[in-house]
Amino acid sequence: MSGRTSLRTTAKAVSLLLLFLSLALTGCVKRQAVKPPIPPPEPYRGPVDVEVLKSKRAFEGIASLNSEVKAGVYKFGEKEGNFKGFFAYRYPNNIRLKLLSPIGLTAMEMVIGNGVMQVYVPHKNVIYQGPAPRLTMPRDARYGMEVEDGGYVLYAFRPHSDVMELVGKYSFQKETLQNTGVTVYQNGQRYMGIMLGEYLWGVPTALRLTFFNGYAMDLELQDFEVDKELPDTYFSPIEPGGTYTIVPLRNMLENGG
Repeated sequence: MSGRTSLRTTAKAVSLLLLFLSLALTGCVKRQAVKPPIPPPEPYRGPVDVEVLKSKRAFEGIASLNSEVKAGVYKFGEKEGNFKGFFAYRYPNNIRLKLLSPIGLTAMEMVIGNGVMQVYVPHKNVIYQGPAPRLTMPRDARYGMEVEDGGYVLYAFRPHSDVMELVGKYSFQKETLQNTGVTVYQNGQRYMGIMLGEYLWGVPTALRLTFFNGYAMDLELQDFEVDKELPDTYFSPIEPGGTYTIVPLRNMLENGG
């Protein structure tokens, strides 16, 4: 695939990248650059209740995460493109993600900070901008659990208009309590699913995101650090210089641009 074709692919991929924000994030110390073999998870032998499952959610309790990433984007099962880039998160609501085309140009850059989300697509000279989504579950969330075949399920609900609205569903492997999946809901409807795997030092390094519109994305975290102090400049607003257009974020979320 040529660099130019990959850049065109970016516009289709951007909405998928945004949805990665719905994960609640977690972690600890500098990791080595070469990923060692993934050790098998340890069996869990204690009692299981809602509080235990909450503590076992992927990325739970992390202060920051800084990582190189590889991304593969798919539409209805067909591969749309490959990207490399960088990802930074700071609790509770800051994110920066930059993806590069195969020839090293910025294909997409995204920043969340101060309640605002920006997505910059250089080849279109467009910044999509709007209210930022919540990166963590609301403080007033209520939780419940149940046992399903082969594991446990944790449900997160939010009080809304005198009813309890489902906002998240977490799946856990029964023997290890490893968090294997997350389903995110918006306005009571399923918005996306996230499969989690290849845990390293308690952090899932392989993620598969799927969406109702037929898109999917594979993300691989590489050479990551957690709980490292990240400066405010990591999350400064995007100011590319030159001429560009600011477009409402909802345009991208609804139709890709």
